[in-house]
Amino acid sequence: MMGRSLGGAVAVELAVNGGAAGLILESTFTRMEDVGGHHFPWLPVSLMVSQEFDSISRIGRFSGPLLQTHGTRDKVVPFELGNRLFEAAKHADKAFVTTSGGHNDLPGRSWELQLDDFFSRSHSEGQAKMSEAVQDEFDCLSQTGSLRGVLSDDRTAGDGTNRRMAASKNR
Repeated sequence: MMGRSLGGAVAVELAVNGGAAGLILESTFTRMEDVGGHHFPWLPVSLMVSQEFDSISRIGRFSGPLLQTHGTRDKVVPFELGNRLFEAAKHADKAFVTTSGGHNDLPGRSWELQLDDFFSRSHSEGQAKMSEAVQDEFDCLSQTGSLRGVLSDDRTAGDGTNRRMAASKNR
């Protein structure tokens, strides 16, 4: 299951309730109220939000691996909200890739390498397949050469991008 920004909140909900094999999040937030409160601190956002999209209270119930990225220059969804969401995830197999980009910037090469590794591990461990649409996109990127190589055991790509790994499984 994969989601970006608001779509990430939807993906968290679906993954928790639908039992996705893995979860990939880009620029996703904790709760809609937190995003609104960041942009409009003088307004009673909690009274104005009709949909909570409370990912932070749900992600701890997700039982599969998590791969997440967020840019430090994100002015739409503050980096801290993505980081807090990641910290709330309880599964041991999780990774967070920090980029220097903004909300609508492409994450870059290190993210492609992490995706490659994530799909490879998911496939080799015999987990349920990712949705056909996501797998088709991954295959297309692989065939065009956009996804090359596999990260080394220490999970560095040599591009200076910071990443954290928590209890990565042995391959």
